Amino acid sequence: MRKSKKDPEIGAVVSNFGFAFEVFKAIAHAVTALGGTMKDLRRIVNEPELQQQIANLVVPMGLSVEYRVYVDNIMSRDKVVLDAEFSAYGVSSPFYDGRKWNNHSSCPWVDLTRSERAMFVNHFNRVTFTEDIIIDMEERGYRPATHLELYAFSKVYPELQRQFSIVALGSFAEYANSRYVAALSSKNGERIFECMDYYDSKSSDIRFLFVRK
Repeated sequence: MRKSKKDPEIGAVVSNFGFAFEVFKAIAHAVTALGGTMKDLRRIVNEPELQQQIANLVVPMGLSVEYRVYVDNIMSRDKVVLDAEFSAYGVSSPFYDGRKWNNHSSCPWVDLTRSERAMFVNHFNRVTFTEDIIIDMEERGYRPATHLELYAFSKVYPELQRQFSIVALGSFAEYANSRYVAALSSKNGERIFECMDYYDSKSSDIRFLFVRK
């Protein structure tokens, strides 16, 4: 289940008008210092996406939200079965054509037994590169999820990939002289299980799935 660590003071902060005013005043000063106007400040109230961006900057790494996912490391290699789980023609061929998947060097050993794992979806909110992401999170005690863990995650939280793309950097398949990793995304409401180039820079919109070591 999805768990969130809640600060008992948050409710008091929201209900405390004086403190809320101080928070707004600090933001207003920062906005006006950049030449912003009241129109810019109104965006904070009217645009949920902007509110989320501010929250992402305030809460470090977004690690307060944790997902518990049961992983059995089993995924069908039958295209018909996978298409039925995601969408017709929405599954990339490396998942069903018998191609070998290898673990990244940051994941030399991954538990292959059936077990529940602590996962989280991390949003760096900037253009990123694969190796930089992995090194950053390894220092924090986390490793990238494998394609099988991403698949298990998609079964428990299928709606999340309709909100944003989620990439697993912990395993890869060789394809057309390049290395590809697994990614969840959507198009016109259809869920897609695709492959993304390992070496390409990653858009600031993308999220990444990690597993607590």
